[in-house]
Amino acid sequence: MKKISIEVNWKKIRKELETFSPELMKKDEFSDVLNLMEKYHQIREKIEVGLEYQEKVLKNLFDILKEKYRNLQTLDGIKVIVDEDSWFLIRKSNTENIIRISTESNSLEDARNIHLQTKELVKQSYEQIK
Repeated sequence: MKKISIEVNWKKIRKELETFSPELMKKDEFSDVLNLMEKYHQIREKIEVGLEYQEKVLKNLFDILKEKYRNLQTLDGIKVIVDEDSWFLIRKSNTENIIRISTESNSLEDARNIHLQTKELVKQSYEQIK
């Protein structure tokens, strides 16, 4: 199973933006947005899942997740609002043999825990379907 994982470092991005465009960073609104973004941690990963199984895996995941969480959105995959500061998104690729998982939380530990649980759930669902 091929796996790619990304953690976003907002402090580094902010520093790069300050170097690139100091006048942009002086604007209060933009600076406020970056300050807020620095408080959140994102993790993204690709899980290898055959194109022919992706719909069934997502359907199975939805059935499982709707029993555990009250706030699910299905506009672009399955987005679950875990709490006020955390969410995760599971979405299929229409062109690749992958399902993408994105997780965000204001706590890096929470983001990692939510991400690991979600990844295991996707793997279990895939194994169950294929």
